[in-house]
Amino acid sequence: MEAILRICEVLGGDRVLGRKIRSPFDLDEAVKHGFPFSAFERVCTKIALSGAEAIELIASSSRTMARRKARHQRLNAVESDRLARLARIYARALDVLEDEEKARSWLHKPNRSLGGRVPLKVMDTDIGALEVERVLGRLEHGIFG
Repeated sequence: MEAILRICEVLGGDRVLGRKIRSPFDLDEAVKHGFPFSAFERVCTKIALSGAEAIELIASSSRTMARRKARHQRLNAVESDRLARLARIYARALDVLEDEEKARSWLHKPNRSLGGRVPLKVMDTDIGALEVERVLGRLEHGIFG
């Protein structure tokens, strides 16, 4: 339950999402309904993503995101799911590293446990995201290799 609240906080909280998120099912419904564009902006700011990085991780194209921003449109379910995944992993990094700057930095630097890949660069697929979460779990338990 605490993890869901942390993910919600990264996305901007109930105010940005426009609904109360108190369970995984609440978050699932919010994803299916589509997050507001402001949740996308919030996560990009929190994680210090460039526009290109954010588009690569979340959207099909920069034009699509520019259109959503200009028209105050919601992200679609696929984009919202990707954004929720990104928020979930950032929230997990915060829990493990206990510092926002350390979490941001960790996500942006090559990681030996990921074969020298940058965590943000492999999170564009579910398999890559699972590997990033696995590495964070190992770090949490003091396993650094």
